Amino acid sequence: MRQLGFTLIEVLVVLVIMSLTTTLLVTGLSTTWANFDKLTAKNLRATSSNMPQQWFNQSYKGAVMFHPYEPNFVGTPQKFSHVTTTAPSAEHSTPQNITWQLTNCTSTVCDLQFSINEAEPITIAALSRTYQFYYLINGEWQEGFQPDNAVIPAAIKLSANNKDWTLVTAGRPVNADIPAELPPFGKYEF
Repeated sequence: MRQLGFTLIEVLVVLVIMSLTTTLLVTGLSTTWANFDKLTAKNLRATSSNMPQQWFNQSYKGAVMFHPYEPNFVGTPQKFSHVTTTAPSAEHSTPQNITWQLTNCTSTVCDLQFSINEAEPITIAALSRTYQFYYLINGEWQEGFQPDNAVIPAAIKLSANNKDWTLVTAGRPVNADIPAELPPFGKYEF
């Protein structure tokens, strides 16, 4: 007579194989998740330490000029302001006035702050040296920049004792020009 089922030995063999497979799978997955957590934490630390530089660089790369004859950039060794479409805390790419400044400077430390549209400044970095802003104008680095017309520096760097914290070039043309297409259509009023 023929049996309709599995013997006890067959069931036990299947259970042992399944338990071994499950044990190996759980061990492998726990190791994978532990490695993933370590990598994520490492990337988060690296990203958060570079974030102030990224915000600074992005805000200057998005610098814009509204009017070809009126300046909207002013820079000193401790502070500069300009209009940008890439402000750090902006949700949209609308042009906003941003001011970057170095405050609470001592002989060993400075705070880097920014403010948008003259709001309360936000400190984003404590720099370990006394830094200042330098502006690249006509191929030379200068400590200040106050143009008479719409022009921005070719580059800005934040430096202390010839050690740059960051250096960023303008992401757009440095001069605000009237497009060549406009004069044939008559007088252009700003």
